Amino acid sequence: MEILRKSLRGVGLLSWEEGKRIDMSDNVVNLLWGENPIPILDSVKNNIILELDKMNRYPCPMGYLVIDRISKAIGFPAENIVVDNGIDGILNLLSRTIIDPDNVVIITPPTFPVYASTAKLMGGNVREVKLENDFSLDFDKLMDAICENTKAIYIANPNNPTGNLLLTNRQIEEILKRFSGLLVIDECYYGICKSTAVDLVRKYDNLIILRSFSKTLNLAGLRIGYAVGSEYLISAMKGILVNCNPFVLDRLAQAGSVAIEYSDQLGDEFVLAREQFKQKLLTIEKIKVIDTETSFLVLDVFDTGGKASEIIVGMKELGVLIKDSRVYGMDDRYIRIGIPRKDLEDVVIEKLQLVMNDLYSRKCKVIL
Repeated sequence: MEILRKSLRGVGLLSWEEGKRIDMSDNVVNLLWGENPIPILDSVKNNIILELDKMNRYPCPMGYLVIDRISKAIGFPAENIVVDNGIDGILNLLSRTIIDPDNVVIITPPTFPVYASTAKLMGGNVREVKLENDFSLDFDKLMDAICENTKAIYIANPNNPTGNLLLTNRQIEEILKRFSGLLVIDECYYGICKSTAVDLVRKYDNLIILRSFSKTLNLAGLRIGYAVGSEYLISAMKGILVNCNPFVLDRLAQAGSVAIEYSDQLGDEFVLAREQFKQKLLTIEKIKVIDTETSFLVLDVFDTGGKASEIIVGMKELGVLIKDSRVYGMDDRYIRIGIPRKDLEDVVIEKLQLVMNDLYSRKCKVIL
């Protein structure tokens, strides 16, 4: 008898750093994951410290403590909110809730690959509507891709790794009117990006909004994700947790969730830090900096004559880790670079300039 599930055959391993052993020490500058470099607030830190002597006790089941804080912050009843281990956990839970074998899901590459992976794991099929060359989403192409078996459409808004908003709220509402399946809007960067479609959840049962404490609230290490949707859908997702994983968030994560009370402050501080780093990047010749609505910036290195992957390798050799965005389906001319700590900004700029100088030197030798 075959031990492994048949659906695993269609889920290849992603060639990204999340599945590899990497140097997590202070010897490297890690810009892989678009983390928020703003220091954790003392009030949040102290709340976490108070939990340390309680590690022998189980946490609040179902993350209800966190749900209540989210409910107060966003103005939705607890019945419309579910939490899990980061947005990755929410995506896995959602696929287990809605995807049947041979259901179709639509994604818009280059985009977050876990949308496709979690659907395939449940036996779903993936249909792609690729973004245009300017990273925009052709709305008509998206609607034309919907078929009878389409169960869900996944949209990162703003998108990872391109950093731009793909849909307006008017377009989102148009999809909800014309599509009977589930529209999944990933608002992982909400707070840094002020645009949100969450109020449409009150009007449409086929919309679910995903959010995270990892970016704006700078708690990536605590892995808190949540979803806001119809009571019907959220109840089903909670039912799976009740049966399979009721202690879904640990005590430290639940204590740290108090950070949601400071969302506006943290978001504004991050946007300022991103802009300051952007200005330093603009000093490097032939690199175009593309503005984003996210916790990272996008660099277009086409005019340098080199490839993004060459620069990424060069930076790694100098102790700076940057994600190769080809794993998302991005062309090898774009670099998705996280925002470093303020004290490391100049270090990153100096090393990037060294890599570019070496690249220009090698290109000149080839020409000669």
